[in-house]
Amino acid sequence: MKVNDQTIIDAIRKNLPDAQVTLKALDCSKLGYYIEVKSSIFKDKSLIEQHRSVKSALSNLLDSEVLHAVTLKTTTA
Repeated sequence: MKVNDQTIIDAIRKNLPDAQVTLKALDCSKLGYYIEVKSSIFKDKSLIEQHRSVKSALSNLLDSEVLHAVTLKTTTA
């Protein structure tokens, strides 16, 4: 089952309401994504904490294997 781009964006924004999210599928299977997230919530957080915040938001999709792999880039808004 392929995941819808909007489903990923909504999952991230549920935890990070002000997030600006950019997605790029890694291949045509849409099981892996390059995800850029920009949020003011990342201010004063380490890169690891930023990535944990995003992965936590995506945990249901990752656990269900609808989303298999993510490459993240996070920045402060």
